[in-house]
Amino acid sequence: MHKLIRLTAVASATFALLHGSGIEAKLQEKQSNVLYPESFGEVTLQSHQMKAGSLEEQAGMVVQTLKNAGVIAQNESLSLLKKSSSLNGHHYYFQQTVNQVPIYAQGLVVSLDKSHQKVVRVHNRLINIGAFKVDVPSSDLDSKTALQKSWDFFQPTGELTAYPDSKLVYVIRGKQLTLAYQVDLSLTEPQGSWRQFVAVNTGKVLNTTRLDTPKKITADSYGFGGKVQARTAMSKVTNLKDALSRFSSTAKPQTAKEQATQRLLVDGTALVFDPDPRTALNDETLSNRSTEAEFDPAYVSRPLRDIDFNDTDGIYSLVGPWVQIVDFEAPATRPTTTNDGQWTGKRGEAQFYDAMSYYHIDENQRHLQALGFSGDKAIQNGSIEVDADAVSGDDNSYYDPINNRLAFGHGGVPDNEDADVIIHEYGHAIHSDINPMWGGVDTGAIGEGFGDYWAGSYTYAKTNGQTFFPEWVFTWDGHNDIWPGRVMNRTSYRYDPNETYGAHEAIDGIPDYADELWSTPLFQSMVELTDAGYNKDEVDQIIIEAQFGLGFGISMPDMADSIVRTAFAMFPNESHASVFFNWFKQMNILQEQPLSVAEVVYENAGFNDVADPGETIEIKIPLANPNLFAATGVAGTLSSQDANVVIQQNTSDFADIGAFETVASTDNYVLTIDDALACGSQVALNYAVTGQLATDPAQTITENYDLELPVGSFSLVSNNQTTSQAIPDNDANGVRSTLSISGAGSVIDQRFRVYVDITHTYRGDLQLSLTSPEGTTVILKAPDGDEAVANLVGYFPTDFLSAENLNAFDGENLNGEWQLAITDNAAEDVGTLNEWGIELSSPAVCEQTAIFPENIVFVTAGVNNAADPGETVEFQVPITNPTTYSATAISATVTAKNNTVVVSQATSEYNNIDSAATVSNTNNFVMSLDEIVACGSRVAVTFDITGELSTNPAQPISETYDVEFITGTRAVNSGRSIPNVAIPDNDTSGVRSTHAISNAGDLIDDNFQVFVDISHTNVSELTLLLTSPEGTEVVLQAANTTNRTGNLTGSFPADYESQSDLSVFEGEDLNGDWTLTVIDSSATETGTLNEWGFNYSSPSTCEDIPNRDDERRENSREILYALAAVLLVGVNVGSSQGLLLLLLLPALARRRRR
Repeated sequence: MHKLIRLTAVASATFALLHGSGIEAKLQEKQSNVLYPESFGEVTLQSHQMKAGSLEEQAGMVVQTLKNAGVIAQNESLSLLKKSSSLNGHHYYFQQTVNQVPIYAQGLVVSLDKSHQKVVRVHNRLINIGAFKVDVPSSDLDSKTALQKSWDFFQPTGELTAYPDSKLVYVIRGKQLTLAYQVDLSLTEPQGSWRQFVAVNTGKVLNTTRLDTPKKITADSYGFGGKVQARTAMSKVTNLKDALSRFSSTAKPQTAKEQATQRLLVDGTALVFDPDPRTALNDETLSNRSTEAEFDPAYVSRPLRDIDFNDTDGIYSLVGPWVQIVDFEAPATRPTTTNDGQWTGKRGEAQFYDAMSYYHIDENQRHLQALGFSGDKAIQNGSIEVDADAVSGDDNSYYDPINNRLAFGHGGVPDNEDADVIIHEYGHAIHSDINPMWGGVDTGAIGEGFGDYWAGSYTYAKTNGQTFFPEWVFTWDGHNDIWPGRVMNRTSYRYDPNETYGAHEAIDGIPDYADELWSTPLFQSMVELTDAGYNKDEVDQIIIEAQFGLGFGISMPDMADSIVRTAFAMFPNESHASVFFNWFKQMNILQEQPLSVAEVVYENAGFNDVADPGETIEIKIPLANPNLFAATGVAGTLSSQDANVVIQQNTSDFADIGAFETVASTDNYVLTIDDALACGSQVALNYAVTGQLATDPAQTITENYDLELPVGSFSLVSNNQTTSQAIPDNDANGVRSTLSISGAGSVIDQRFRVYVDITHTYRGDLQLSLTSPEGTTVILKAPDGDEAVANLVGYFPTDFLSAENLNAFDGENLNGEWQLAITDNAAEDVGTLNEWGIELSSPAVCEQTAIFPENIVFVTAGVNNAADPGETVEFQVPITNPTTYSATAISATVTAKNNTVVVSQATSEYNNIDSAATVSNTNNFVMSLDEIVACGSRVAVTFDITGELSTNPAQPISETYDVEFITGTRAVNSGRSIPNVAIPDNDTSGVRSTHAISNAGDLIDDNFQVFVDISHTNVSELTLLLTSPEGTEVVLQAANTTNRTGNLTGSFPADYESQSDLSVFEGEDLNGDWTLTVIDSSATETGTLNEWGFNYSSPSTCEDIPNRDDERRENSREILYALAAVLLVGVNVGSSQGLLLLLLLPALARRRRR
């Protein structure tokens, strides 16, 4: 049978891993999970069904296939957001929902190959809804009121530029899914396209984000650089009702594609800069103050394709299938028209800016289509609105993702005199249309860097584009005394995996570091490839195609990996992928990665999908190669220093592991887990892998993986503490909060998480430390003066990476008091610890993997229904099947272990034993006990079971056990003492009580029980010691090693497992004074020892047995009498008559006596 489990693997390899070391100052939010087949295996669909089905049917098949493959949970609730197609495949974007309401920024993206058959990528941004408290749908707040709340937050002094929109969503707030209205507002003042979340239950504004990202950040850019605060005391606040009325009266109907298709489409002409005056004239000295005559040579005539012509009034308008000039924002500048289809205006004239915007966007869209992104693969497949004189005249431009439109400002150098600005902003429209879930993690910098690359690539194909500062972006709009612009040759910049990169973010005081960190490897790859003779269009294809199939929360490594994989898929035998990889490597965005251990395939194991004590398991270890280069000559050796595992087959070779492939070991590894190993233990393994990575030159692979194989299965334990404690400002003492954990094991595994809900105006001030019950302290978060973010809500390490390793707690007793310490290390900003908690694993549960015998049941015995010395007894041995399969063809054989037992009926068959059932043998076993066996002694026989389990294929059963019984019968005696004495708090001496027992045998059998009745507010902190009359001491319970709650009322070992084995008392004289000691070594909790005592067995008694010595003497006398009689009558003893008399006379004599 094949079963899968996941080992915990830590790689120590020759390749550098992108992980920090030591204490991380920056609080790193964990990135979403982008998965490829080398990690989730091969998942396929029926392509003919996919192609024939409706869109909804296709989406349903995709989701169900992933559920069946175990890639996502069976209970996931998803709604289809969008399906798109690209050059390499098809992509399904799903929104995660609760109660049919979407969860903001949570979803799933699934990419299929061209055939609709193979899953090639899964971007899993799903949460476990069961771990959250979900707001119940409520009518406390309607959408109109939510809009007013949002309006009041902004106190706008300007006007609406689009109709507001609001819809119900769930927003993650710590462990709460909060029902909120998502309100989208587009305003002239405060300038921007805004998204807010207003809680339904409280009406509180939870979060505010500005979605339009201007070309550059200015000092007065409200909405950037930290938490957006509500505006207060604004003068002349616009009334929402009036703003809606004015917008309704002035809003123009969407002309878009409908108008363009209802009228004639013709070509016009225009004077434009192509791409900008500096590049066109190859003149770096040209400036905004140059004379108009100096610009004249830069103007060129270009076609305006498919513009609108109204043959009724003879007017030509810049409205086409891919772009239309409109006026939606101040200043009020009507779109220009002509009566001859020619736009001859120059800089400073509205005609020129309208024509520049139309021409370059239309040209760029046609370039996209020429790359193959047309038809069902089209991007921005419609007429995008452009206001060519907008942003209230500011020196800025932006793309508005809420309303899908572009705006260009005219401050300084008018932005749309430079094609770089136009195409950069259109680049934002491209990535937003490809990815409807765009946002989070590094997407701010990725979007800006891509826009810069897209503009640079566009200009590179123009006259002088490859020679006039090709690395410059905004060649005309920037690189002057107004604004320095940006460049794409920052080859010394390095990606820090402990940072997240927002749009235009400065790092270490360097402006636009984040944008240029991403644009540089893209642009330099393009330059290197075109210099090598490759077509630039191939590079553009790769970079566009790689953006499909990704959702919310992508990082630079996520996108870089997608670009390299896309290049490899599209041009597998060319240099594209390796050039991209090398540039990403130089920027520290990607590195060669070690081979990783994928999901281990269990070829032969137990039944609960985990290793259990006593099992022999056969496994294949797959290795995933996340690199662009093949791994060859790979071999793996499995070893262990753990005495609890024996590895019978420890080596295997591998077939070559191609780029981005996963290959399993050729041979099975065979391991046997010691049956004495405690359930819940970790079996430590080492996996040494050797081979070569086919780089140039080849790199030697020498990797060692420390694998921990958990024994048994685990469940989740958790506790939360609501505190509402103020965090003292700039105070090294800080605030501390404790919570108690019980029911936990001692393993720090993937379930271990620490939840915090902290309100704070600047969380960079904070340090968080966690201390375990045994006193080990781990820093969760270190202070970071650059972390200008409010509030800290989420889990370490799943939402945020812990500054120090949480594995420091591994192996400790995790039950008891945990402490969270928070200090605020800078002045001014303040906050509150609202809630915190811990989730971790319970002690393990192991499965019985073999059928086993129960106690002997005597069917025919003496009058006492027990086996006595000298008796012949008939008996049964019931067999229990604890597995999940039926046990069939079962037979058993009883064998004596010595000559004091004679087995005369040794074998019997059993009927089929269903799962979790117990069945007795069909024929009784028979044995005789020698009379020399002592009354009250333990007697064992060997019990061999054969048969098979109804697995597929069937698994043979061959088990051997010792079955034991005690001769004779025993009475159960009992007694109790009632000390009713207080247990001293925090006192290692504790309290002692004695109890005398009498008429006890010397056996510790099933009857032996120690009863206790203890009242205590925390019984798990108690230690219980039991001392026998002969001075032997055992530990019934050790402090803080159990999860027991409430009072301790019951018996060891029937109700409570004893810490020590009670059998150590066997063979002692159990009569006399016993002592129970109860110790409470922790403070504050108190209790009382109310009562305690024993159940125990009396000495054994056996049935009377005839005096065999007397009988033997009597028989001897009778034989002598018969011999004498034979001699007296003169019969020859050796004759047949003499022998007959010798046999008959003793019997006749006995008959006469009776």
